[in-house]
Amino acid sequence: MTAAADLPASVSGPGLAVVLACAAVFLALGLANYAGYGRSIATAYILSPFVALALAWLGGGTLLVVAGLWLTGLGWTVWDAVGLAVAVSGLLSWAVGIVGLFWMPTRLRPRWMRELMARRTAGELEGEAWR
Repeated sequence: MTAAADLPASVSGPGLAVVLACAAVFLALGLANYAGYGRSIATAYILSPFVALALAWLGGGTLLVVAGLWLTGLGWTVWDAVGLAVAVSGLLSWAVGIVGLFWMPTRLRPRWMRELMARRTAGELEGEAWR
């Protein structure tokens, strides 16, 4: 195992701590929104109702990429392959998050949002934007 001091500066140090902290906050906010907390953020419709959901994908993707970089830095061939797979999963999560800033596939939306959008489409929320 390689010590943290032997890793390149790009994957260690205070910068890494800031990236991990931001990613953890993004993931927590996104998961809270998936759970139904913060529905007012989704209904405020600033950019799109999916921005808060995209935070979970962006934060999780960042954590996966950092974990993949750490695994490839161990110096073992098996861990290099695992680290590459984890990092590619993180990049795919980023792609979902970036697209999710503007549009989220129906299957990736939480149930409360699907029901709210169905009610809106059916005309039940005529006088209200989302609420």
